[in-house]
Amino acid sequence: MRQIKHLIQFDRQPNHELTETKEELYKISVSFPVCVTIDDMVLLNGSDHRVLFQNAAGNINMGVWFNDPDVEMDDIFWYHVLTKAMHNSLALNEGLVSADDKLETMSCYVVLHSHPVGMNGQNHITAVTPMKFLPIKDFEKQQKSIDFKTTVALMNSMMSVKSEIIEKKIKAKELKESGNKLFSKKKYDEAEKCYSEAIELNIGSRPLWTNRAICRNVMKKHVDAITDCDSALSINPKCTKTITEKGKALLGLGHFDEARECYESLRTLDGNVATDSLLKKLDDIQFPKQVQVSQKTSKKSKRKQRG
Repeated sequence: MRQIKHLIQFDRQPNHELTETKEELYKISVSFPVCVTIDDMVLLNGSDHRVLFQNAAGNINMGVWFNDPDVEMDDIFWYHVLTKAMHNSLALNEGLVSADDKLETMSCYVVLHSHPVGMNGQNHITAVTPMKFLPIKDFEKQQKSIDFKTTVALMNSMMSVKSEIIEKKIKAKELKESGNKLFSKKKYDEAEKCYSEAIELNIGSRPLWTNRAICRNVMKKHVDAITDCDSALSINPKCTKTITEKGKALLGLGHFDEARECYESLRTLDGNVATDSLLKKLDDIQFPKQVQVSQKTSKKSKRKQRG
């Protein structure tokens, strides 16, 4: 399962009628060709190329733009693998991929999972990987007809919403970097303020919530840090950095059992090395007397052995 990250929804309103996860047929359109070299792929980062997602019902229209400051090379690589598969299918004339010469796009048709509106006011999409291309006719049978006027309005909305959101994300990134510098200088109040302002601009950014949680933990604002961690984990439930920070906040409040449960959940995500180290630190704090007694007993035993 792969969460489609950094989506920008350009519908007039998100689909509030969707109250639980639902499998739907989607059209995925890419605007860039297959890259010949790694350097070509790197050049996609920061470009105006895009990947658009449209469900057959026509009530979820979203896109990822490569000039979005949140988009990473890992995201672009995944889309390039998808584009290469589309290119190969189109060359074989399998009837699974369509090309639009006017828009200079290729499109495939797959089943994706649509999710209810999240904390950022948008729907979300996840993909079961590897994705299986479906016949074009399957999408056409289910596709809700949209008149030309509605299509034009949707395209205009796409460009205006995209520009507005990316502009906010760029400002949020600047605030995040300022917050990081202030944090390194131990100016925690000012750093917290920067992170808070950045979150207002880009509420769906997991790193912003996690960074503020780190800052708040240092400030002993453990309850607030837990709230931030929960927000971050609602965006990416498998983020080990956020889970670790939540464990620290719980530990700071003396909620040892909950902290232990939090750290234990890291085993399936980050192996045993980090988990064991965190659990040892928890034990040292939770059972300080027992640790000291154990150390004294061990020293006495060694002395007897020497004697």
